[in-house]
Amino acid sequence: MKICEIAKTLKTQEDSTSIELSYFQELLIAKRRNSNSSLEAEIVHYLRKHDFPTYEIVETDFEDRSDFIIYKKIVGSTGFDSTCDDAYFYDVGLLIGQLHRVLHLYQIERNLRLPIVHCDLHSGNIICSKRKYIIDFSSCTSGEWFVDLLNIEYEIYNENKGGSASQALVSGYHENFTFPTPRKDFVEREIRSSDESEYQRLKKKGNTKNDHFRKLEESVLAGRVSFLPNWWK
Repeated sequence: MKICEIAKTLKTQEDSTSIELSYFQELLIAKRRNSNSSLEAEIVHYLRKHDFPTYEIVETDFEDRSDFIIYKKIVGSTGFDSTCDDAYFYDVGLLIGQLHRVLHLYQIERNLRLPIVHCDLHSGNIICSKRKYIIDFSSCTSGEWFVDLLNIEYEIYNENKGGSASQALVSGYHENFTFPTPRKDFVEREIRSSDESEYQRLKKKGNTKNDHFRKLEESVLAGRVSFLPNWWK
């Protein structure tokens, strides 16, 4: 049975998470509803062509608006399951800088006004194996460079990793890439959006009886940002 035929037999499943294909070892199928699967496939192929460590897409299908991709699994643990110390965040900074360097080439070649950025970078989308990989480009879109770095900074802030982790992230990033300092209102807009999402998530989980939630709630209700990233200060 062809891979695409197997995928089509699974398209009716409501679960939007990745499904392991028992027919083939080391393959996963993932539905990509409400996302641009064709752009994801193009970006991933471009990154791999330039030796960037990410997943390999082996099949895509875009019929009937039931987008899916089949890709090879990367054996390893996510960043959330790793020791997230300063050395980890330095390596993540190196990796994001390398990602942006390749995506900048893509922007130049395609004559794009804005670059394509990942837009959903967090340690759950970083696989740690013999090397580190960035996965899940299903949210990639035109945007600003700082958004990807800010997502990791937000993680550092929420996990209370401290200023040294943030400095390690930025130091690693600048080994491979730099970008002009963005406007403060752009940065604050992104942080306020993340604050609101995190606030609602914690409320839904009932995780409201701690200092982190109280500080976050104060910021959201007052319309302030919870923090400013190390590279902006």
